[in-house]
Amino acid sequence: MSETDGKTLNTTLTESGFLMIEGWNVNASLRPDEHLPGTFHSDYDLKTIDLPEELYDDVVVLRVDDEGNVQQYAAERNGSHISWDSSQNSFLVLGFLTTTGLAVAGKVYTLEALYCLACVAAGVTITDWSGMYQKEHALSSKQLESLHCQETDQCVIWYSDEDENSILRNKRIQAAENQAYIDAESMALDIYGSDYAAKLDGIKKLNGRTIEFQKMLLADDKQYQADIAARDSIPVDVAMLARQLETADSYLVKEQKTGELSYKPDIIFTSSIQDLGNEQKPKALFRKSFMLVKRDPSLMKDTQMCKSSASKNELYGNKINKELADDMLITITHEMFHMHQHKKYNGTDIATLDFSELSANILEIQCAEYYQKNKLITASYENTNIGGYETYAVPIDRNDIVPDSFHFDQNALKAHGYTLAEFFVYLEEQTGKTLTAWKLVDAYSSNNMSNLT
Repeated sequence: MSETDGKTLNTTLTESGFLMIEGWNVNASLRPDEHLPGTFHSDYDLKTIDLPEELYDDVVVLRVDDEGNVQQYAAERNGSHISWDSSQNSFLVLGFLTTTGLAVAGKVYTLEALYCLACVAAGVTITDWSGMYQKEHALSSKQLESLHCQETDQCVIWYSDEDENSILRNKRIQAAENQAYIDAESMALDIYGSDYAAKLDGIKKLNGRTIEFQKMLLADDKQYQADIAARDSIPVDVAMLARQLETADSYLVKEQKTGELSYKPDIIFTSSIQDLGNEQKPKALFRKSFMLVKRDPSLMKDTQMCKSSASKNELYGNKINKELADDMLITITHEMFHMHQHKKYNGTDIATLDFSELSANILEIQCAEYYQKNKLITASYENTNIGGYETYAVPIDRNDIVPDSFHFDQNALKAHGYTLAEFFVYLEEQTGKTLTAWKLVDAYSSNNMSNLT
């Protein structure tokens, strides 16, 4: 990339909370919204930029589009090599987050997810989705103070915590990181000199040394280290949700053979949700690339904090209500399955809505049997809140007495899918044949249902 592009890019990244250590201009003569038919694979050896090994895990891969929006790519690291895939024109950058706290500006969210985050941070009940596409819902710095995230290998869980000690602690952490960054930048300039920063290659090296010195200064800051240790403790219900998401993901990938998702979905865990179905059921709602999960205080036996790495055995039945945890696991597996369905198809027509719920409810039955067999849940599926047979007043065929009367809203069509799932199970019992829910999805997406046996 040119010297001018590089300096402009560094400014854009700094404003978004990142520091550039290397970058390239990838131009395949595509329009900004156009993709290659496939992807191109990139591999870079971090030894090329003489980066200390202890910083390898902190390197992120970023894409900056023509409008200056910054997106973090999924990347894999093997030793000193970091690799990633892309399919668009862009500036591709290796960089660092400038802080270890929240970095909302560094991630691309859908408008709905931003709306939900704003509602969670403000304690506003999420009921009205109308008008969301006409205006943006920005998060203020005050709202961010009470918003936390817990990242796992599968997802990012967002939840709010308005405890005053927590807010003050996070302010101390932010202040310490900011001051350490200022001091580290000064130390780097003392070594290289201010003239060195006038050129792009010098900027990249200064950025790398700045992060190295910042980590060193923070490692010696006892108050900062104590605050980080306290911050890394999370509410027990958040830890349980993380374990259930791991279990659901493992089942879908290994047992159903869905393959991995290409992104980390955002799980918005909040009590500020209404109208997600029957009051007796765990509440979870899949919307595009994120999921809303109702945060129910009765899930916890106490309000203790725990390590983010707390195992399911430490939580299940001890700090967490077993029955609600069982319901949560089955519901979350169902909603994650919808995310995988959207890899195959994405429609809102009558047949697709019916089929989406039909296959997801078959999935519920199959996963519950697996979970019980492997002692991951206590109750049988039939004895959980969500496993009872339900009857819906939705006709299987259109009403020919009143022409064009087959007009149901999405909730009715979903209910129709639930009923069809029960009928499908009946057919399996009668024929002695069983198909996994994912095989059904695969056949439906390829218009090959007639060949299922």
